Amino acid sequence: MVTLVKLKDILKPPSEFVDKTAKEYKAFVESVRELGVLSPVVVAPKGNKFQLVTGLVRYHASLDCNLTVIPAEIKSMSDAEIEETQLLVCAHKITTTPVEYATALRRLLKGMSIEVLAEKINQTPDWIRGKLNESKSRGSTP
Repeated sequence: MVTLVKLKDILKPPSEFVDKTAKEYKAFVESVRELGVLSPVVVAPKGNKFQLVTGLVRYHASLDCNLTVIPAEIKSMSDAEIEETQLLVCAHKITTTPVEYATALRRLLKGMSIEVLAEKINQTPDWIRGKLNESKSRGSTP
């Protein structure tokens, strides 16, 4: 169920970054200003606040538009489930760089086998190994 949540009640993930200078971000802010947030963010209850699970760009755009509430789907999730969801979302973004992708894969692999991860993201274990090796060949091992 989608409900309106006060932006001031949402804790954003500290490790995330939004490039507010990008033309795509600026265009998205204008869209939010004109149409509002059309797709809800996902939040998890954390005491009397909410942890942002997905929707970081929508969250920031809403703040930049001086909105006070945002449509949100509230889901009870453990910290581990929140992190896994955020990493899986990152892994599926088109704009994710190979190094960011490999970093997300490595973090996910700390909590599950390569076979389980492959099943979760609809890939093969060899494909995952290839992505991890690809980032190493680019000179970075996050």
